[in-house]
Amino acid sequence: MDEAIHPTVSPRPGAQRAGFYFCLRQRRENHTALSRRAKLEPVTQYVYALRAAEQRQIAYPDEPLWLRDEGGRSVDTTLNADNAAMVFYALANGGAGNERITNEILNTLPPMLQRYEEAYEKSQGKWYQDEYVEAIGVQLAMVNMLPAKLANNAQTNQAGNKNTLVAKANAMSRSEQLKAPARERLQVLLRRYG
Repeated sequence: MDEAIHPTVSPRPGAQRAGFYFCLRQRRENHTALSRRAKLEPVTQYVYALRAAEQRQIAYPDEPLWLRDEGGRSVDTTLNADNAAMVFYALANGGAGNERITNEILNTLPPMLQRYEEAYEKSQGKWYQDEYVEAIGVQLAMVNMLPAKLANNAQTNQAGNKNTLVAKANAMSRSEQLKAPARERLQVLLRRYG
């Protein structure tokens, strides 16, 4: 009775092997597609967060947005130097399809970072310490991981001079003007990206 339902038919020679290799090829293609998607996912999230931060900034043009503020998750994502370094690494090693995203980041990010530097200096170091430290860290990561792309982009001249940026960060990391947590974070960022 089993044979009537499941007749025993022997496959032609090599058919099983061909099916096996077909399955392996499908797995490899699926894995490659997934790894490409996983590689671009942080970049895409970063771009969306950068756009959201800019939209929020347009809504509140008088002062830069705070980190860890209500609704400030987009600022937390874009101003985190470690997130930015991961994105810059993916863009530097991602291949030819990332030019549009890279240009969008390199055109949007420097004005945002400059707003935090100006706000910090305007407050004479009393406010925006965490944001200022992360802005320096993002610039250090950008200079280290995207030097060729920065050379092609005219808006990023402020971050282009690595020696000046490192000297400024070193001076700030020893300054008593920063509170201890901000100073320690800047020292960590200097070790990682400086």
